[in-house]
Amino acid sequence: MNKKKSGKKTIGIAMAVLILGSAFAMLAPASVADHPHEIPVGATTIIYFHPNNTKSPDCSDKTIQIYVNTTKGITSGQLAILYNPQCINVTNWARDALWTSGGWDTRYNGLEWITFGKAAPEVTGDLLVGTLTVQCNSSCCCGTNLTFGNDPRTGQPTAVYNATGGLVPHVADNGTFICGKPLEITKTVWDASANAWVDVLGPLSSDWKDKDVIFNITVNSKCVNLSNVRINDVMDASLKYNDSASLNPDSYTDHTVNWTLASLPAGTSQSVTFNATIVDYGTNTDIATVTATVADLGVDIQAQDNASVTTMPPARIMVNKTVWDGTAWVEGIDNAKIGDTYMMQCEVRNGGSPGMDLSDIEVWDVISPSLAYADSARLRTPDGIWRSIEPPTSTSTGPNGETIVNWTINDYLLNNLTLYPSQMLVIEYNVTVVNYGNDTNTQFAKGWCDAVHAWIVGNDTAYINTPKPDLSVSDITINYDASGVGGKAVGPRPGPGVKTECNNISAVIEEDSGIDVVFPFNVTFAEKNLGTLCTVRVDNLAGHTDKTVYCDCSDFRPKAGDIYSISVTVDSDSEILESDETNNTMWNNGTAIWNGYKGDGWEGPDMNLTNGQCYEQGTINLTYSPGDSYYQSGWNTWNPYPYTANWTPDDLNIPPTDTYIKKARLYLYYHGDEYYQYKGINISPEQAIANLSLTFNGYDITPVANYSDRKGFGSWDYSSGYGVLVYDVTDKLIAAGNNNTAKLYNDNPDHKGVSIEGMVLAVVYNNTNEPERIIWIREGCDLLNSGYYGSPSNYYGVTPEEATTYVPFTGCEPIPTSEVVNAKLVTIVGTGNKGDDYNRLFFNGQLIGHGLWPNGYVPGTNIGINETEIPHEFIQPANNTVAYQDNADMFAVDTAFLILEKGKPEIAAEVPAECVAQGEQFTVNVTVNPRGIPIYGVEYEISFDPTVIHAEWQNEGDFLKQDGASTNVYINNIDNDAGILAFAATRTGTQTGVTNPGTLARIHFTATKHGANTILSFTKVKVSDSDANQVHTESANGTVQVCENLPPVARGKTLFKFNNVGTKYLSKTYFDGSCSHDPDGNITYYRWAFGDGNYDTGETVEYVYGSWNWGSDGYEPFNVILTVEDNGEPVLDNSTSFPVNVFIAGDANGDGVVDIFDGVIVGLDWDEECTSGSWTNDRSDRADLNNDCIVDIFDGVIVGANWDHTAY
Repeated sequence: MNKKKSGKKTIGIAMAVLILGSAFAMLAPASVADHPHEIPVGATTIIYFHPNNTKSPDCSDKTIQIYVNTTKGITSGQLAILYNPQCINVTNWARDALWTSGGWDTRYNGLEWITFGKAAPEVTGDLLVGTLTVQCNSSCCCGTNLTFGNDPRTGQPTAVYNATGGLVPHVADNGTFICGKPLEITKTVWDASANAWVDVLGPLSSDWKDKDVIFNITVNSKCVNLSNVRINDVMDASLKYNDSASLNPDSYTDHTVNWTLASLPAGTSQSVTFNATIVDYGTNTDIATVTATVADLGVDIQAQDNASVTTMPPARIMVNKTVWDGTAWVEGIDNAKIGDTYMMQCEVRNGGSPGMDLSDIEVWDVISPSLAYADSARLRTPDGIWRSIEPPTSTSTGPNGETIVNWTINDYLLNNLTLYPSQMLVIEYNVTVVNYGNDTNTQFAKGWCDAVHAWIVGNDTAYINTPKPDLSVSDITINYDASGVGGKAVGPRPGPGVKTECNNISAVIEEDSGIDVVFPFNVTFAEKNLGTLCTVRVDNLAGHTDKTVYCDCSDFRPKAGDIYSISVTVDSDSEILESDETNNTMWNNGTAIWNGYKGDGWEGPDMNLTNGQCYEQGTINLTYSPGDSYYQSGWNTWNPYPYTANWTPDDLNIPPTDTYIKKARLYLYYHGDEYYQYKGINISPEQAIANLSLTFNGYDITPVANYSDRKGFGSWDYSSGYGVLVYDVTDKLIAAGNNNTAKLYNDNPDHKGVSIEGMVLAVVYNNTNEPERIIWIREGCDLLNSGYYGSPSNYYGVTPEEATTYVPFTGCEPIPTSEVVNAKLVTIVGTGNKGDDYNRLFFNGQLIGHGLWPNGYVPGTNIGINETEIPHEFIQPANNTVAYQDNADMFAVDTAFLILEKGKPEIAAEVPAECVAQGEQFTVNVTVNPRGIPIYGVEYEISFDPTVIHAEWQNEGDFLKQDGASTNVYINNIDNDAGILAFAATRTGTQTGVTNPGTLARIHFTATKHGANTILSFTKVKVSDSDANQVHTESANGTVQVCENLPPVARGKTLFKFNNVGTKYLSKTYFDGSCSHDPDGNITYYRWAFGDGNYDTGETVEYVYGSWNWGSDGYEPFNVILTVEDNGEPVLDNSTSFPVNVFIAGDANGDGVVDIFDGVIVGLDWDEECTSGSWTNDRSDRADLNNDCIVDIFDGVIVGANWDHTAY
């Protein structure tokens, strides 16, 4: 920005001109735009000089280049350059390196003959031929043409040639050369005191103000003929033309005059005089400029000169204010930044005439609001001494927020200062940029002048331009966190009880001027009818950057169809000074849409699955099956056709007899397609669905309901839609024996346009063999989607909480919850096919399942079916509600069945399955099966026959202690005389009951009477739930049987298979009867008969045989008999017998003689040892002659001592 301070710079220019002295003439500069020369239209080649018009004002040597610009290929050329040799001489020619051959002939005065050439190939383009060096002759004032012509000696022309020597046509652009200064202008002013024309007049006294001075302009043509001579005179603002010229001007203003002199022959001159009035003090310069055309050459030239007048003021204080830009003191700073600190300088000069002394000087600066005074003020007095002038004499604030800083100079000096004419003092101080703006600071100074008895005041300005930023809003996005809704506001369709929702808004604010915004400012979001929605505080914003700000969950909660106008205003409270305050607001107008991916009231009224009915309590059941239905794409021709689904008797498993069908409904799950719209066929998806027809078991069936839901906005709206057609087939159902068949016909072109997800046939029937049940069927369709292609996200702006639909099960209240023993929920959905946590199921607000379809679709279909058991404690007498929640599965809830089975908890005496022996102790568990009903306390009495069994103790089990609860046992009595057991216990410290089966108590008995039995009979049972309500129960008694006495089982053996006589050489035979047992008691007596007439008793015994049996075929074993007796009544016994081998001492191989073969057997198994008290191989058993479980020297000694002994 330029800000002129009166008089200051004008004075400086005038003084500079004075220093230059005499005026001199200037030649018009040569063109710098003559290279490269364009080839004229219709030509292919041009030869030209560069520069085209050359001037040498000081007559120094100049170089001129010669170019050929051609589009035709050339390889050589010749130049005849003609000029005036009286004006110039050519002193040198330098051929360009492109040309490998050529010559320069200087023999003819005023002609330069130049040739140039190169070998093939031809060249094109702007080609430098070479460079001439030109010298002015001794006259140093002349002009000449430079002409491409013909050699006057031979007539050969300037020409260029191609590679074959053919002439290439060309045009030539000739040039000029001027030596010296052929045009001069002299500007003077009349000095009456000297009676002469002078360059500088003055200084004049102050009374010359408003008087005239006379200026003279003389134009001289030194050596050339001139035409079109024009004079332009420009005066400073302190001089004013008064229309008194000796030659009438062409035009004039207060400060400019123009004359035309026409032609001026060589060696002639012409003068013009005029008057100008001095209108202000100071040095005032008048500049005259003359332009003319050299007639012979057609070249423009120019000259300039000036004269000045200085008029001294009377009493005057001159102020010059500047600012330091880092390298120099300047009038102003552009492109300052917030926080920058700059030094200001104020020069205060006494500009008055002699005798106009100034005293009591005060200086004050009016600092604009965008700047803050930053101290560091200092003063330089005329003696050159610097000193601090901190703090200022005073600091105050002006009416517009400006800061006024004042210094009284004498306050900082020991002696009062008098500022004499031409003396100067200087003040410097710092300011800091604190705000934006292009502000001019004014520095004032005043001093008292006794000579005129008045205060003399002056001022000057400097500026600091801190460019203002420009804030704007470039984007408003509604639901920025849900890009899938296309920047639209979302709301439910109008209706009772709908839920409006947050519509989060983002806006991009930007700074457009490249200026940092360093101060905080507000951004306000508003809606035309609602007013302000959000105000966001932004701390700063860098230049040429943007920032996104957010307005989340405000009062902007429209319904679908509402028209809205959202505005975002940056710097809404006008805290930032901006270059453009008109572009701070942006609008976003639109109409709210509804989002079909949301559930329940988020989408619209009555979107829950409320259709259907409840079947009252009775011996009823519900069965369902998809049969062999399958998925069929609507983008393909249906194949097979028609679409056919079958249900076998096993699919539905309906009892074949005593069955009454209460309701049979066929559900056809479909997916809307936009096939025909895609193909440009005028059939809407709704029409395509209406073109379906169905037969069931050969009967035409019309749907009784059509439920559907879809995305509701954007592209592929209907293709995101799902639905279910419902058919009542109660009267057409084949309950047993044969298949049920549905056939679906598609009357659309090519049998396309509707995708079939699958079918389900559901039947409610009555049969006396079924338990009592309560059954609900709920129908509808609610599409849920809180994800994007299987990934949890907010692409469509739907949270899992919003992607929730509710299914109320009403119509059969109150529900007898104490009688419900089993609850099952069946859900059928379109496209539901994920496990993990992609979907969730709630019952009365309690999470009962997630990942409902871990195995994907029902095979062959696009439907998902889930069965979930409902915990009994979640069931309420009324208002039971199921909630389905999507977490990136995307499914349509279409059908739900709730089946409650009635029954009673059971208390049972679990007795031994087999009879117990007399005297045997056994335990009876008293168990409770709540069947889903929360049990809090139980009391019972059990009767039994005390002559058959005897109760030893009764202890509490862990049934009531489940989940870590504590219990109180109130009664624990045993009366063996009366045969009565009593027990009562409750949970404590918890509000919940027990729903899982368990053992309430354990009773320990002893059987006392053979062959008898007794019933453990519940004579009293009281059961309470967690609300202290009585729970009706079923009792299961138990019968204990005491066994008849059974005989024992005798089992006997020897530890060694081969034994020897041991009366002389000790060898014991070991007998073991421990494998004997009594199936209903204990063995109390063991008796052994060893077969040689001797006996012994005991479970295990040792015996030494003193004889053996030898027969005709060798040894014969002894027959050993074991007899056992039990402890029953009456006592029973049993016997068993087995053979025992006994050989003579030393006979290892049992051949009846002790010899070398027995010794070999001992030697082969020397040092072998048996484990577990017996041998595992026969040879080692034979070698161990003394049965001590080791084959060693003692066995060898027995062989040696009995050598040659025989058994016969």
